[in-house]
Amino acid sequence: MATQEHLLEREERQRNCHGNCFVYTHDKSLSFAYPCPQHVNPPIKHCTASEAILPADSFDMDAESLVPGLCEGVRMDIISPGFPTLKHLRHRAFLSKSGVRIFQQASRYRSMIVTLLFDANSPELEAVAADLIGKTVFVNYPFLVEARVVKVVNEAQQCSEVVDGKPTICPQTSEGHSRFLRDVEALTDEYSTRKGLEISMTDFLLLVHVCEGEKFVCDNKTGEVRLEKQWSNNETPVCLQTIVKDVPTLRQARAAAALTDATAMDETDSAAAVAAA
Repeated sequence: MATQEHLLEREERQRNCHGNCFVYTHDKSLSFAYPCPQHVNPPIKHCTASEAILPADSFDMDAESLVPGLCEGVRMDIISPGFPTLKHLRHRAFLSKSGVRIFQQASRYRSMIVTLLFDANSPELEAVAADLIGKTVFVNYPFLVEARVVKVVNEAQQCSEVVDGKPTICPQTSEGHSRFLRDVEALTDEYSTRKGLEISMTDFLLLVHVCEGEKFVCDNKTGEVRLEKQWSNNETPVCLQTIVKDVPTLRQARAAAALTDATAMDETDSAAAVAAA
């Protein structure tokens, strides 16, 4: 750029450096026409955006005001979508030259490797299927996302149905056996080389439908509006030892806190009414 910078006009040079930020908010009291730059699109006839200038030095702060580590009030026992956490599975960490891929290239130096810790005893397929099929769990550790379990498989057997609490076990086909081995190898390699996670031996795979989002659905008969999860139609294999279950989400924690606050407020009002009487 140094050899071409003299070709820029003054206004272009100003745009090519750090400056103030502009904050736009909706203001229903405004209504004006805003022309499109260079007339590429038609103008906005009723623009309701108000503009405020945020100086560039607004983000400057003293070193003393920085908070080392976690901020006060952060809860590590809940799942916040989009925020990875190692909290919910037992693990240990160590430095090792494991060839973790960074920007599609294996690292030549030591990386911090996380090893998941498990009990030595492996559960039975019947117990796993009865406990998980049809339930929702969190997968893709440590970047947890919600998923619904539809099938449990191991090297020799599979189960996709539970009737009256009793799983229906079927023998694994030769194709299913080969697919199980391929999926285990692929998942183990992905965790090791992409995330620096050692997940040990995989005895069971869960086939899950990952939650892709949520949408509001209106019941035409009752007029009730409810929020429904949208599940993927594809079955995604995940290793049993990497799932997290029975952990509240951020939304559930907020709802519980709001209910607690409302209950406390009702009790305070009741006590005040009794005292006044």
